[in-house]
Amino acid sequence: MRNLARIASRSLLRQGRRNRLLGAAIAFSFFVIVVIASVLGGMVHSLEDKAKIYYGGDITIRGIEAGRNKVVRDAPAIAAAALTILGPGPVISERYEHRASSTTLFFGGESLRQRILIGIDYSIEAELFSRFNYVEGSFEGIRGSNGILISEPIARILKARVGDDILILTPTLKGQKNTATVVVRGIFRDSSLFGYYTSYLDIDFLRGLVGAPSGFCTNMAIFFPGGRPSRSTVAMLQRGLEREFPFSPLYDRQQDFWDAVAAERAPGIKYALLGLDANLEQV
Repeated sequence: MRNLARIASRSLLRQGRRNRLLGAAIAFSFFVIVVIASVLGGMVHSLEDKAKIYYGGDITIRGIEAGRNKVVRDAPAIAAAALTILGPGPVISERYEHRASSTTLFFGGESLRQRILIGIDYSIEAELFSRFNYVEGSFEGIRGSNGILISEPIARILKARVGDDILILTPTLKGQKNTATVVVRGIFRDSSLFGYYTSYLDIDFLRGLVGAPSGFCTNMAIFFPGGRPSRSTVAMLQRGLEREFPFSPLYDRQQDFWDAVAAERAPGIKYALLGLDANLEQV
């Protein structure tokens, strides 16, 4: 054993330069790995924050009726039941998502299609929307108005600034075309998939624009200010809600819910509880 130690020490001393180079290479490689991990971690965190706003909080409740109409019929009752299960702390908000590929924004001779318009109750989701990285303006003052939040890429294409009036053209729920003038209240920095084709308006204004009845919503956002809920919390909420409402099982992917309901073709309405990971999976 002593001979082995003597031989090893002699080898290290005689090849000191080579060993120093090897040590430097290992240290540099470790540094690169740490930097890459930090960058990826920051990107994932940023993506999750944007996804919370886009999909609706840490947990989203979605509903579908007769296999095709996306709607939540029992929103106030579901919200009350969820708060009873979760206790004080989480923020629950109704949302209205209007998806129409022909929706178009017009300004100064330029136009841009929008994949989705999201109606928000800013009095409830103020904390969530304060997280936006605003280039100009903010979400404040949009509640109850014709204000709109657009991303920086949209503003750049339209050459629009905060305070500008934009014309919006979109089909109503009955298939008719409707137009309205909206005022740019905030421009946020987001060149991702979430921001490029999505704009945010007051929920009541959007309902009126597309002819949706008062109180109509397509999904509900549950946001946990203290951080993402644990899987056990999500499972507890699932068990509690499915005792009172027609909830599907928990799915790991949002698309699995749509596929299951479409295949079932059952009458009535069906709800799903979707965590942030289930929503992000399709991204």
